[in-house]
Amino acid sequence: MRGERTTAGTLALGFASALLPLAGAVAGSVALWWVMGLVRPGYGEMLDPWRPWGFRVALLGIVATVWTAWFLGLRRSLGGAALAFGALGWLAVLGVVLAAVTPGGSYLAALPALAGAVAGLLTLRVARGVVGRRVAVTLGAAVGVVVLVPIVLLFFPALGLATGAAPAVVAALLGLALTPVLAALWPRGRRRALGLVGACAAVGVVALVVGFVADPFDAEHPEPTRLAYALDADTGSAHWVSDEGTPSRWTAQFVDTETDLSEPFPMFAGEVHAGDAEAADLPAPVVDVLDAEPAGDARVLTLRVTPGAGAPIGTAGALRYVQLNASSVESAKVAGRTVPVEGGALDTRFYAPGDDGFEVRLVVPAGQPLDLRVVAAGGGLEDLPGFRPRPADVGVAGSHTSELVLVGTSVSL
Repeated sequence: MRGERTTAGTLALGFASALLPLAGAVAGSVALWWVMGLVRPGYGEMLDPWRPWGFRVALLGIVATVWTAWFLGLRRSLGGAALAFGALGWLAVLGVVLAAVTPGGSYLAALPALAGAVAGLLTLRVARGVVGRRVAVTLGAAVGVVVLVPIVLLFFPALGLATGAAPAVVAALLGLALTPVLAALWPRGRRRALGLVGACAAVGVVALVVGFVADPFDAEHPEPTRLAYALDADTGSAHWVSDEGTPSRWTAQFVDTETDLSEPFPMFAGEVHAGDAEAADLPAPVVDVLDAEPAGDARVLTLRVTPGAGAPIGTAGALRYVQLNASSVESAKVAGRTVPVEGGALDTRFYAPGDDGFEVRLVVPAGQPLDLRVVAAGGGLEDLPGFRPRPADVGVAGSHTSELVLVGTSVSL
């Protein structure tokens, strides 16, 4: 690297191009998770695979491929010195940004940048001979290894591959810190460049295949699924519902279309996967009017809401909650507590009500009917008509919409 001629233009281009490994790391992490979900839709319900190390190595292989392709692809036109300058320059910039935003994390970029800069000065002013210069840049890059490798290893289990962009970016920062070493030690030549980039890509591909082979769904590591049952007590219509991104093979036997159920069942936002179901004999929630009195241009309704005779809903545990939805509500209290009403819309839940229910006080405009939607939610699908038990390698996802049983009714007051 010493002796290369650089200009202000090549340094500027080297600095600008050093964003490519960072952007490529983010894009690579997104692409990896997409491929994993395409091959095994169950991964879409997880933050991390059960046995993730093959996939983690694949992500590191992708980052290494992007980094080496950036450096070796531009080395001939810009020079190793300009690319090393750009790499350390972005580390320095990120160190300043992190110091302003999250001071405790600024060392992640600032220390590797400082060590790399000091090593660069040593190669220019102090180090003698090729060996001395190589030792200097290697020691400078070692600081980046010590600082950044533990963070990559920490981010993988903490954030999972679903948010793999975070460890991928840190790994890319490590690549930037190692750029001066690559510039000093890796020989020039198109064949050698292709060999290194190809080796990194091969590591990523092989690790991805190993990840799929080593992480099948089984009884101890089941595929997570989300399935719910929704019954409209007013119409008698019932649906199997899943808000999985892509229904698993087991879930797909219950749902065959995409539809918007947010009006009768507001806990499902937007379109979900749904299928027709047989109506079960489940109790609907009950709304009793305890009092209704005028108050100027409004009227005050005092209601008692109970889950319905025979609650809890479902067959596997206590009632979870009752959800209340209405429009044109000025204020509301549930069990004596004020609940927020934004833009006149009531959207609230009362968890674990007793057999005698709970009291609701609503202030609504006078002379205007109130349409109140009440949905009681419980758990347990096993005894519902048409349910087919999960096989051993299929499990229940940790979600509020898993094993959910809903019964809804509308009341006009």
